[in-house]
Amino acid sequence: MGPVRRRLTAAALFLSLPTTALAEVCDKIRPDWTADAGPQGWLAETAYILASPPSLALAILLLLALAFPRLWLALPATLLTLAFAALLLVSRQAPMAVAARTEGCLATATPAIALLALAALLTLARALLARRRKPA
Repeated sequence: MGPVRRRLTAAALFLSLPTTALAEVCDKIRPDWTADAGPQGWLAETAYILASPPSLALAILLLLALAFPRLWLALPATLLTLAFAALLLVSRQAPMAVAARTEGCLATATPAIALLALAALLTLARALLARRRKPA
């Protein structure tokens, strides 16, 4: 059983390594990325996601909701931000994203998702606390 197990392990390892056949995936997802740059790190991926136009628009909306803690403003900002975080979570499980992560041009989005969810929930909490403090 030893030689068979070693061959199976070697085959599984060989199949999971990044190859040049997957290069067309990264050309579509991240055209500026090259294999010479090395795999994308989680910090760079978080910065890439948070600097994207949807994230910046949500950041402006969240900042408005923090500056003016009204429930009618905080609730849509929270829901939109949580929806964007959920979209990120689901999109990273697509076959193309998995192939790009295998090649190295895409890293985990978990820190960005956590930051978006935390900002959304803190914005909602601030609006709810401001509403509670307001005399009726």
